[in-house]
Amino acid sequence: MEASKRVLIEKLVREFSEKILYIIELLAAEVCPDANFSDVQRDENDADNELSPRILSYERLHERIRAVKAIILDLIKDADIVKAIQLDADTPSDDVVNPVQKNALAEIHDVEIEAAAFFGHVPRYFLSRGNAISKSEKYLNRIADYKRSVVELDEMESLKLRMVLCEARNHYISLLDIVKKSFGAKCSKCCRGISASDWVRRARDLVFHLACFACDQCGRQLSTGEQFALMEDRVLCKAHYLETVEGGTTSSDDGCDGDGYHKSKTKRVRTTFTEEQLQVLQANFQIDSNPDGQDLERIASVTGLSKRVTQVWFQNSRARQKKHIHAGKNKSK
Repeated sequence: MEASKRVLIEKLVREFSEKILYIIELLAAEVCPDANFSDVQRDENDADNELSPRILSYERLHERIRAVKAIILDLIKDADIVKAIQLDADTPSDDVVNPVQKNALAEIHDVEIEAAAFFGHVPRYFLSRGNAISKSEKYLNRIADYKRSVVELDEMESLKLRMVLCEARNHYISLLDIVKKSFGAKCSKCCRGISASDWVRRARDLVFHLACFACDQCGRQLSTGEQFALMEDRVLCKAHYLETVEGGTTSSDDGCDGDGYHKSKTKRVRTTFTEEQLQVLQANFQIDSNPDGQDLERIASVTGLSKRVTQVWFQNSRARQKKHIHAGKNKSK
């Protein structure tokens, strides 16, 4: 991933997390009005002895509407950024969209639809409230239902704003998850996400948690500066890499590079023995099933095999012999 895109992803993760917390704080603040009809009232004007209307707006609710509108506008912009990054991401082919991209585009589509619905709803709320107040004004507040309708509209709007905030929070959580899954670094061993505070080790284009950077064969965690090999994305310590190669692995002519990374073309194959080699090996096994290093070198020289392959053959033969002996004892019982 290019450095600029990585910086953008880290910025989105940080900002999305902050916005989720901000929305949670807004949800914790209660703005539902008291049903005391105080939002619609008329005062007598002593100067000219005429009734002069004084209609109070529910300012806290209006402030909440302005705050939610700002959040939705930010959500639209953020969703559009994620959409652009998703469409710019590599896909298997021009006609194939991976599941993460499909879910992301569906999520962004929902954001656009819900945002349009919210911005269309806000003017309808103010219009309905104004009409209710106008009716109450016309009938000099003698019809209680008109006064009550204003409070009910405010309560309904407060509930509506809460639902919109919940949806915005959920959308930000989904977008954050999409960004992390699509672009966030993942450990090549456990496939879990890697946060900015995690210690990591890198091998070519692979990234590992510190604890996950261990030999696949023996499970030993590798230390800084220690030689290792990569075989088909498997990490091997030097000892087990050499054992694997000498025990019957063919590789490209490149072998290992200077950093101990094995070329990805390396493939594991089984070692095959000729009939003559097997005869020599079996004859020596009958004489001594556990030859020392000097005898192993002599047998390897006679058969044309490496010392390591010869040693592994004797180890396997001893294991088979031991298994056969135990099986015979169990049958006799």
